[in-house]
Amino acid sequence: MLFTLCWPVAGIAATESSAEIMLLGGTVISIDQDSSSVTLRMPSGESRIFATVDRRLLRDISIGDHVTYELNEAGKIIRLVKLPTDPAN
Repeated sequence: MLFTLCWPVAGIAATESSAEIMLLGGTVISIDQDSSSVTLRMPSGESRIFATVDRRLLRDISIGDHVTYELNEAGKIIRLVKLPTDPAN
């Protein structure tokens, strides 16, 4: 059985089969290639540091990018996706 550690963002959630999937996201405020980690500002205003399972996940993101992510059971990022920029924002 697979368990996922999730924190809801803005109350967005969807149910898929028996597992609940939640959209997780934040704004990149720092990237540490040496430790393969990223610091994100959450919608609540708090900042959190997340390790990644692979430093290649960090190559396409920059400070200020809005991203969504998925965590494994150990709390490490296994998927990191840069969201499109809203020109009106």
